[in-house]
Amino acid sequence: MLDHLAQLERGLLAIHEWQTRWAEFPTAASLQLPDGAIDEALGELARRLRDNYPFHHPAYAGQMQKPPHPVAMMAYAMAMQINPNNHALDGGPATAELEREAVAKLAQMFGFPDHLGHLTSAGTTANMEALWVARKLHPDKAIAYSSQAHYTHPRIGEVIGAKMVEVPADAQGKLSVRALEEVHRQTPIGTVVVTPGTTGIGAIDPIHEVVAWAKAHGVRVHVDAAYGGFYMLLAETEPPVIDPAPFRAIADCDSVVIDPHKHGLQPYGCGCIIFKDPTVGRFYKHDSPYTYFTSDELHLGEISLECSRAGAAAAALWTTLRVFPLAPNHGLGPVLKACRRAAVAWANLVDASPHLHLVTPPELDILTFFPTGAGWKASAISTETEQIFQLLMNDPQEPVYLAKMVLPRALVEQRAPKVEWDQPTVTVLRSCLLKPEHEMVVPWLHSRVERYAGQPDDWGGVAAVVPAAPKPKMKSLTGPLSLKAEWQFLVERYFDKLRAPMIDEMKAIMARDYHPDVALLDFEVSYPYGVGADLGVKLYTLGRDGWLVCAEDGQGFSGSQALVADVNPVIPLDAMSPERFQALNDALEDTYEVTGKYLIDWFADCWQAAGGASAKLPAFVGFADDEESLDLKRQKWVEDMARQPV
Repeated sequence: MLDHLAQLERGLLAIHEWQTRWAEFPTAASLQLPDGAIDEALGELARRLRDNYPFHHPAYAGQMQKPPHPVAMMAYAMAMQINPNNHALDGGPATAELEREAVAKLAQMFGFPDHLGHLTSAGTTANMEALWVARKLHPDKAIAYSSQAHYTHPRIGEVIGAKMVEVPADAQGKLSVRALEEVHRQTPIGTVVVTPGTTGIGAIDPIHEVVAWAKAHGVRVHVDAAYGGFYMLLAETEPPVIDPAPFRAIADCDSVVIDPHKHGLQPYGCGCIIFKDPTVGRFYKHDSPYTYFTSDELHLGEISLECSRAGAAAAALWTTLRVFPLAPNHGLGPVLKACRRAAVAWANLVDASPHLHLVTPPELDILTFFPTGAGWKASAISTETEQIFQLLMNDPQEPVYLAKMVLPRALVEQRAPKVEWDQPTVTVLRSCLLKPEHEMVVPWLHSRVERYAGQPDDWGGVAAVVPAAPKPKMKSLTGPLSLKAEWQFLVERYFDKLRAPMIDEMKAIMARDYHPDVALLDFEVSYPYGVGADLGVKLYTLGRDGWLVCAEDGQGFSGSQALVADVNPVIPLDAMSPERFQALNDALEDTYEVTGKYLIDWFADCWQAAGGASAKLPAFVGFADDEESLDLKRQKWVEDMARQPV
């Protein structure tokens, strides 16, 4: 957003110029604030707002949350200076017209040439209006919805006083037409709700099949496309990116809901309800003794259950659709394609992983999966899912934010026949890749999940867990994976305390083996991801004569060239004297040796603090010939093969 401050300033100045056409007036004394009050309040607000997940960042791949596009934010901010209310035309004539135009574009996307529609505060309100009209049209009949439809539908039924019936989903999480027929025989249905992309697993109901069944039985069809509606664009590509049949069938349905604050790049809250038959407006008919008087045209409040609504939301959506038109191959289409590619790419990586199991391949941009290291019992999967979820989110260096979902056996059994059902449900990891930037970081996201899922669920020699001594804010240890999780937290929490003394020790070694007259040194120490992994130490040398040698990073000495600082020509590494290179190599070996012992000795302290029992585990430090094991109880080294100190 900072990149667009100049554009926002120009927009706000344009609104200010419009406001100055009226006579100037002083601000009321009661609205004036003392110097510094606003800065102090906004400073405190900024501090409080830090208690949020990074929805803007591709590291956040959990719920359906992301920032609006800057163009939507700027348009909203401009309109908010006027603060129009789109309930009545006198409350916001300009934004009311913008709303009509924006809704017409959405209706055209779905194939509703004649329509009645408006924006709402959110998809739940939009669905409530759709089902309210459904009850008005068939007061004696039920409204049917899938067991995987949005969880608000039965609650909406309670609010509007409609009879609601749940239709079982099939093994893919889709509404079953066969089950719908059975429910209809027992309870006559007036309207059925279909979902092109459920908010749980992203399943696309067979809308084309439901429409054919509904026409044969005189049943209305309402489409809850709050999440997946904009994917209508990708059903029109050549060839289609997704199965076009369910989406093209929306044109034959009676009403549709879509949430522009999901894939439409809008701020919360912005939902939309569109009816194919404009005559349903008769159910909204009401009057106000003081509202609808400035125009004989239809006021948006006359076709809405809500009264006051932000005209700024309409301005933001209209402006966004102007620069991101609803088109398959430009505008919003490429944004959706990137989200879809990201989900498919990650699903492929999960499918090939020895540590993870893919539950639901993405039809749109949601995937679900679970770790298998703790075994295949549903309870063990659920426990490990919870622990990995917490580890990822609380990683101090590179956190990843996923979501969780509780799935019933019926949705998992076909895709994961090895699961042992010692409980009726299983908790899995869920990821919504709603940002196109996710496509660029899929390998990184996967590697972060693999980091924790790929660790063994016990370390072989771990015996019965010894309870930890009572400590503030310590959790009880329940098993090897819990022990590993707490130990990991301790290591990450206190790593900074280790950094300074470890660097001092390295400097002492380097001063002994690599004289400062030969080169200056700098260190970068990062947390190593588990015992036996790279130590995360980088050493940089800057020669007294201006040579900068590439870093040693734990993978071996990677320098292939040296640079002369003054003139920056490239000089081959072999131009350095063998003595200088050998001295550097010797110093690096000793540095890694000491660093490794420092780290693993300290890890042992953390292990004991977490209540770990005596156990030996392999550790690799220094170079490849340094293979050692550590008795975590005695916290001493047992050297199997160790290079003797120089």
